[in-house]
Amino acid sequence: VVAAYAACLIYVLLVPAIALRLAGCQLWRLIGYIKEELLLVAATGSSVAALPRLIDKMEAAGCDSQAVRLTLTAGYSFNLNGSNLYLAVAIVFLAQLAHVELDALQLGTILLVSMLTSLGSTSVAGSAFITLTATLSVLNILPLESIGILVGVERLMKCRSVTNVLGNCVACVVIAHWHGKVDKQKLRHAGLTSG
Repeated sequence: VVAAYAACLIYVLLVPAIALRLAGCQLWRLIGYIKEELLLVAATGSSVAALPRLIDKMEAAGCDSQAVRLTLTAGYSFNLNGSNLYLAVAIVFLAQLAHVELDALQLGTILLVSMLTSLGSTSVAGSAFITLTATLSVLNILPLESIGILVGVERLMKCRSVTNVLGNCVACVVIAHWHGKVDKQKLRHAGLTSG
């Protein structure tokens, strides 16, 4: 559990924070702006619950309506960074638990396969656990029944849904910024930029 949360935190502090900084925004301000939606996602375990409110908020923050709707809805299928991190961390954990040594090639393969199979995850609560089953069957490095040990902590894995939603909101701001389709005055009024 700690490793999954740490992986998501490190990812958020590196990739989305830097991407937002390049777009002239700050991660902590975005988190504050969408905190109610992030709490909703954490409470329900499903990012779908927050989608309508996120669309409204990102449009109100000055991001182009078409960019927001395309980025958020596509992101719910193709930008599941939290689910990808969960898959990789869970597989490495299960390998360590089973005393299976993984070399660099196997770790790279796990990461690549996790990236592909995480696309099969949906925004429904618990879907990443089902995707983990499919990923383990594709990799064939661990017995499939080893995932049974993770059932007990499955409900604690709120980090993947929150990371998915945060990553999709960051993508909205960054893509709108790249295309020059962001209203900087609205962005400033929403508190996402300084000054």
